[in-house]
Amino acid sequence: MGSLWEHNVDYGKEERRMVDGLIVQNKSVIAIVENKKPSDFQTNAQKNKALQQGLEVAQKLGAPITIATDTKETVWANTLTKNKIKDINGNVLKEIFDPKDEKTADLIEQIKSSINEHCDQIKPKNFVNPTDLAISIWQDIWQVNGATPETCLYTFV
Repeated sequence: MGSLWEHNVDYGKEERRMVDGLIVQNKSVIAIVENKKPSDFQTNAQKNKALQQGLEVAQKLGAPITIATDTKETVWANTLTKNKIKDINGNVLKEIFDPKDEKTADLIEQIKSSINEHCDQIKPKNFVNPTDLAISIWQDIWQVNGATPETCLYTFV
């Protein structure tokens, strides 16, 4: 608790709230996770209540993603807009949150890089061909390190 006061952040009533899970990258909180029993996560009202609990804490911590789940169904939300996150096709994201699945980590990274205060939708990965860049600067690398032209081009492969 002492470290929280060092940053002069007033967490208000959320200071005493216990979240079920935090997803952290370095020193930044990426997501808040609210786990519920399946019996407490059946109706839309129950799901919205669970999501709201997570959103309140996520906003205070600056976490961009809020996750509410019962391990059979998951609701993903953009903390900045309080809207549900949509997949690449514009449909509400239905992926199950599974902290042990590597795909979940990839999904969270994709969500994190896509959403903001204006966008709730996951953007498709944008692959870039580095050929033009390699052709334009290989000579600079060649002059600096004295390698062969082929070695300089291999820097980009």
